[in-house]
Amino acid sequence: MKSSLTFLLLLLSFSGLFAQSNCTVKIVFAMNKTMPPSYTFKTDPQPDGAKYSWVFGDNTVSDSPSPTHTFKVGDTYPIMVKVLGADGKICYGEVKTRFEGGTSTPTILSGKGKVVDKTATAGCGLMIALENGTFLIPAEMIPNFTLKAGQYLELAYEILKDKPSTCPPGIMVRIQKIAEIVQTICNVPISFTKNNVSPVSYTFKTAEQPAGSKYYWYFGDQGTSSDASPSFTFSTSGTYTITLKVLDATGKSCANTLKTAFEGKASPVLTAKGKVKKIALAGCDLVISLENGTTLIPAKIVPEFVLKDGQYVEITYEKLGQKTTNCNEGFEGKILTIKEIVTTPSCKAYFTATNQIWSDPAMMKKVVFANQSTGDIKECLWNFGDNTTSTELKPIHEYAAFGEYKVCLVITTLSGCKSDYCTTVKVAQTPTECNFDLVIKPKPETTNTFLFYALSSSEIKTWNWKFGDGKTSDAKNPEHVYEKTGTYEVTCTITTAAGCTATRTTKYTVLTSPLTTCKGAVSLLLFDPTDNQCNGKATIKLLDENAKEIANVSYLWSDGRTGTSIENLCPDKTYSVQAIIEGVCQKNTSFTMLSKPVWRASVLNGQSNFTVIAPKEGVEYEWSFGDGIKLKGAEVTYDFATDGIYNITLKAVSGSDSSEYSQQVVVMKSVTGTNIINKSELEIYPNPVKEMLKINFGNPVEGNLNIEIMNIAGQRAFAQQLKTDGLNQATINVQHLKSGIYFLRLTNGKYLITDRKFIKAD
Repeated sequence: MKSSLTFLLLLLSFSGLFAQSNCTVKIVFAMNKTMPPSYTFKTDPQPDGAKYSWVFGDNTVSDSPSPTHTFKVGDTYPIMVKVLGADGKICYGEVKTRFEGGTSTPTILSGKGKVVDKTATAGCGLMIALENGTFLIPAEMIPNFTLKAGQYLELAYEILKDKPSTCPPGIMVRIQKIAEIVQTICNVPISFTKNNVSPVSYTFKTAEQPAGSKYYWYFGDQGTSSDASPSFTFSTSGTYTITLKVLDATGKSCANTLKTAFEGKASPVLTAKGKVKKIALAGCDLVISLENGTTLIPAKIVPEFVLKDGQYVEITYEKLGQKTTNCNEGFEGKILTIKEIVTTPSCKAYFTATNQIWSDPAMMKKVVFANQSTGDIKECLWNFGDNTTSTELKPIHEYAAFGEYKVCLVITTLSGCKSDYCTTVKVAQTPTECNFDLVIKPKPETTNTFLFYALSSSEIKTWNWKFGDGKTSDAKNPEHVYEKTGTYEVTCTITTAAGCTATRTTKYTVLTSPLTTCKGAVSLLLFDPTDNQCNGKATIKLLDENAKEIANVSYLWSDGRTGTSIENLCPDKTYSVQAIIEGVCQKNTSFTMLSKPVWRASVLNGQSNFTVIAPKEGVEYEWSFGDGIKLKGAEVTYDFATDGIYNITLKAVSGSDSSEYSQQVVVMKSVTGTNIINKSELEIYPNPVKEMLKINFGNPVEGNLNIEIMNIAGQRAFAQQLKTDGLNQATINVQHLKSGIYFLRLTNGKYLITDRKFIKAD
């Protein structure tokens, strides 16, 4: 305070007397080769025995005849000196110029913006309007670049403090790096023309795309092309889904699909077996449901044959490229030969059961029974082993207590066949989770009012809050006002739906006095934790309305720490920080140090279902499906245009922090699951096996899978179509196999999922 007062007194005396004096001295100075740079000042002339009073323009003074001074910040400063000679004569000197400051490197900022023409505004020309609302005037441009109105740019720049802008909305800057971003519009329609050649071919086109774009055509029968306008011949006639993906020079992706019928080369004669079904759809009557899971519409039957509902037939047929009926259930075919197969009625009761599909511990006493019996079932009778029964086809039964129960199923088919099956079902309780986190956030536009949250992946039933000032609450998310300032210990005790109880305590500091909200913005730089360890970091700056850092700001973090940066931050924990300019204003913000999100994929109502495991409050989730499509939400459904393998990415965003996790997913006609392509997670056990061989898929899957068991000589010993019904495991009875080495092959009729070896024991 004393140096500042001395500076003000000298400045006032200089400003009042400088113009009255005719005696002047010249100020000379030299820059010293030091880090940071300093300057040595003296007067010319330099009288012997004189007394000196120097003012350096940055609130500092000196009485040395030849002082050496270092400026903290590079800028333009007025230097003044008063010389009192031995004879009592007073002389003055002044110089104003730019001096280098204590930092040797300038602050380089970055941004994106559009070039705008401001010639209609006095003193303005071409400027760059950044996306944050700031206008830049490029006074100096180190790279050779010509600005044009309308350009969209990405640049790095340095603010020139010694060149004040004459344009009211602009800031004078030196451009260090600059590049133009070419913006494109997603417009990739698909059209085609049929060529008059033999065999028939088609030429595909799309709208004109920007220069440098890459094309990825997929024709639905494993054919591809990278040409802009390819010609293609289909191997067989049929209905195909055409997919086009365009990647422009900036990396932006656009996609489109088209599904229609195309003619191909000569249609091959195919052989199949299936069951005749009556379809209650407009334009449909009797169709043949083939054993490979597809449906055939018999548009033409060359032999004389009358189809009846329920018949089991063996046929040879050709696919028809063009539609002749209004039925959209399957593909149309020309039946060449057909005969009915008379089968002997048979049935076999069998089921699997699990309670491990629930994420809520309170649901663990509910067991899902998957009826995998063979035959046209007319009646079912379940005995759950706790003196209760059911006649449902696929029941869900809730037991009164955990334990082991003998469950039996008796089935009766339409043909009168009866079969029963009994097994022991274990109703096990999974470990309950009591972990939770406390989050305290200032309520916007209020004084010393705070919102309280208890976050947990388990369902919380009760809350008991103690705010550290004698007040309590049993609300889920209470709101509390602190009447006095200080640091308070906040405690919360929760009880989950599974009966688990836990207590957490944290400290929170309330400001000395309520202040208005600072203008400008808070800049947060976050370094996420690695490997879920508490090694995250955060750095904060309070910026003014011109995006410049404000000095003399105090920062108070929610865990009691102070300073511009803190370390040892934990994943998935929410922190808040207060930026305080004493006696002036304050600004609050909060953030979450996110860990990588965990998710799973399954099939729901025929569509691929993607779900975040244990979603977090205040976190936004964005899915990228590997085909240019993006969706937001903790749970989304998506219908892929074609079967294949896709790289799915889930990005979690909370404020300025984000984290993402990618995983490959195989999409087949009837099965979607992240675990299917990961052979290290698919298990078969026990091995060796005597009776029942179990397959563990990891995540729940749904649809029809084909099982083949081959002996060591390559001969097929067993085959079965497996209905997974949304469960994560299945069981196969292998007690009829002879002892020896076997190979289990799992497919869906189109893709090979896995080959596994096992030993059949006596």
